[in-house]
Amino acid sequence: MYTRVIEDGVLPLIDVGFVAAVKRGDIEIVPEVDNVADDEVLVGGARRLTPDAIVAATGYGSGLEPLVGHLGVLGERGTPTTTGAHGSIATPGLYFVGFVTSIGGTLRRIRQEASTIAADIAKLGRES
Repeated sequence: MYTRVIEDGVLPLIDVGFVAAVKRGDIEIVPEVDNVADDEVLVGGARRLTPDAIVAATGYGSGLEPLVGHLGVLGERGTPTTTGAHGSIATPGLYFVGFVTSIGGTLRRIRQEASTIAADIAKLGRES
């Protein structure tokens, strides 16, 4: 499991009732949504539903490509090649926080990275 976290950036999920709700029929997984109009949803090209809620499980990307993709600081997954106080040599003063998958907790890791960056910036300020 730890290898998947390090190599693939994938954290294990802990099911707290989702699978059981699907099995009971409380949650229905449907094909792609074609259209949403008022309280009706068209799915799979023909089926019309009036759901209580829609959860769009679309995944996500970093969204950094348009901002810094031209700087050569992103890896093949679109995430920074360096994070925390380990800024890029090519782009001094550019830091990234929150892009490391951490088995110890993402918010904990963000706090650590932010503290390290703040100390690095303070050190640079004293040197100038």
